[in-house]
Amino acid sequence: QGWQHYRSMSRIGRAPVRFLLFPGEPHGLRKLSHQRRKLEEELRWFDRFLFDTEESRSLVAEQSPLAVAAALLSAREDAALPAETVVFGEISLSGALRPAPQTESRLKEAQKLGFTAAIAPAGGKTGTDASLSLTRATDLTGFVGEVFGAG
Repeated sequence: QGWQHYRSMSRIGRAPVRFLLFPGEPHGLRKLSHQRRKLEEELRWFDRFLFDTEESRSLVAEQSPLAVAAALLSAREDAALPAETVVFGEISLSGALRPAPQTESRLKEAQKLGFTAAIAPAGGKTGTDASLSLTRATDLTGFVGEVFGAG
């Protein structure tokens, strides 16, 4: 149902929309990290649209294709990604993965928000902080194999 609402709002195009999927969760989120993420997203929305105070910074790229692919694969495989893991990046038509803009900033922000692991395309500048476990992938097939054990 949420996916249908998202697709409808995207097609109408009158307001920016984002789709967040929390695999394995019922309508009311149980995992604390998911509850936190939902609250942060809602507060960001209020800041932007009610108080006009949000800066243009986003942990998840505007519709990060790799994150959407991970969510859809997670649902298909009935295997949730770890709640402490953030996923972002772009996918080319050939299936090659490309780094999202500002990879280093996204990783720093993810760490501030309590994420302990990240999955991102190889090639983006990541900085030197090793406290965030980073998994790199070069193509979609490798990503699926690494994360879901299939290719």
